[in-house]
Amino acid sequence: MEQPPVRDVKRNAQFGSQNEGVDWQSQPNWDMPFFNNTHMLLKKSNWLVNPDKSVDIMLKTYNFNLQAIANANVSVTQVARSTWMGFQRLVEGADYNVTYASSTTDSSGYDLVKIIPPAGNWTPAQYQVCRHSPGTTENETFERWFNTQSMPMGGGGGGGPG
Repeated sequence: MEQPPVRDVKRNAQFGSQNEGVDWQSQPNWDMPFFNNTHMLLKKSNWLVNPDKSVDIMLKTYNFNLQAIANANVSVTQVARSTWMGFQRLVEGADYNVTYASSTTDSSGYDLVKIIPPAGNWTPAQYQVCRHSPGTTENETFERWFNTQSMPMGGGGGGGPG
């Protein structure tokens, strides 16, 4: 059986040594939700996103019995920015663009979507992305958050990777 690089501990691949004094997002390790000896899927959850970068969101769609739902249509239904006055709904095409790796989930239930910032940069804020996926018995809505501003030490509101 072929092994992934360095180690496979609870589905985590590490490519090099941990670096002291470096935040967890910059460490050389990734989550590995899928590995079958010939293919692996690597992901890294990032809470703080550089304002000039796009955001990739991967989800796995499955039934309540944890069986993957293949070929399910998935769509981004809303992107909103958190402001001091509440949420501001953004307009696709004007405030952001969306590209899909595929229009449906793969045989393992995974799909990947890229949210691209407007005019090359996100306004510093916290963002919420809502996605919709019709299941075999229920329609599912997912939400994920990302942040494009630095957080003060000690926290400040908020979620983290989802």
